[in-house]
Amino acid sequence: MDLRHPTITIEGLEFRWDLEHGGFSIAGVPCVMMFRDSSLASLLRGFVNMVGLQRFSLAMQAEGQRGVDQDWEIIAAEPSFEAGFVRLNLFAYTAGWGRWECVEVDRAARQAVFRVYDGWEGLLQRNTGVNWGAGLIAGKFTAYGTRLFGTNCWCRQTMFVAEGDPYDEVVVEVSERDLDAELAELARSEQATSADLQRVLVELRRTGEAHMRALAERDRSVQELRDKLDIIAQQQAAIQALSTPIIQVWDGVLAVPVIGSVDGDRTSRMMEKLLETIIQTKSRHAIIDVTGVETVDTYTADNFVRLIRGVQLLGANGIISGIGPLVAQTIVDLGVDLTGIPTYANLKEALQACIANKSGRGARRPSP
Repeated sequence: MDLRHPTITIEGLEFRWDLEHGGFSIAGVPCVMMFRDSSLASLLRGFVNMVGLQRFSLAMQAEGQRGVDQDWEIIAAEPSFEAGFVRLNLFAYTAGWGRWECVEVDRAARQAVFRVYDGWEGLLQRNTGVNWGAGLIAGKFTAYGTRLFGTNCWCRQTMFVAEGDPYDEVVVEVSERDLDAELAELARSEQATSADLQRVLVELRRTGEAHMRALAERDRSVQELRDKLDIIAQQQAAIQALSTPIIQVWDGVLAVPVIGSVDGDRTSRMMEKLLETIIQTKSRHAIIDVTGVETVDTYTADNFVRLIRGVQLLGANGIISGIGPLVAQTIVDLGVDLTGIPTYANLKEALQACIANKSGRGARRPSP
């Protein structure tokens, strides 16, 4: 036997002392042993006096929730949570934490009920006349529930050894409550210590920074949308320019090839651009070539007439070319009046007529 490292096995757990360095462990986990109702009670009472009972209870629960990684490894090694909790209980009662019992686990309702018999917290409180509840242990149970149900949980204690009950009973259930919210409530009610206020300030600073990042991200997104809208507007302008090309096919002669349908907006754009180009180039003839227009209705035909009338108001000669048989038949059936508007079978004939007119030979106009 190693006299410097004596061991004893209880319930399958090895209790090991390191007498050379003054250490102690259970199943390889470092531990500390203290006199419960004197040394440990004095230590905890000092914290209670320093921060207040409510703050202390919250802090105990918080630390209990944070310190369950090794506990959960023990639980997770078993085939079920219930079996894992039974295994964890061996560590609890052999180390003086009392006997732990998982009374009920309702997975559908996401609620669990735990009991602690002769737990050190309850006995210490009963023997010293204080009651902050099952704090540290309740925090552990809350963390178990959070991991088991996969959502935030909170605990409420329904029975208290400190008040004479035979055990501490803790109900863990799904809740929106969390430690930060409880701390903020303490700050609002002016029951917080300077440490509480400092923590609140830190959280507010973090929240503010997150808000600023969110605003910056929003501004960046807005700018990206604006940039995209600018690009779309530029593309639309380019498409409109391509859809209404104006070509100077001869000195003083403009040609406007039209493809597709011609609605009111397109007519307005075509007229504005065409009239502006006529003025800039001092052109005397404008040929509206509709070879690419397969069908027309009354509205489309009227738009062509409006376009030609606008050209004529500037003193230029407006001409329509490229009217196919189907379009011609539709214009006749609709009764669209093209009186006074020169029309030609194709762009070539229209251009020849314009050139002849410029040379003084007169423009040939087909019979209506």
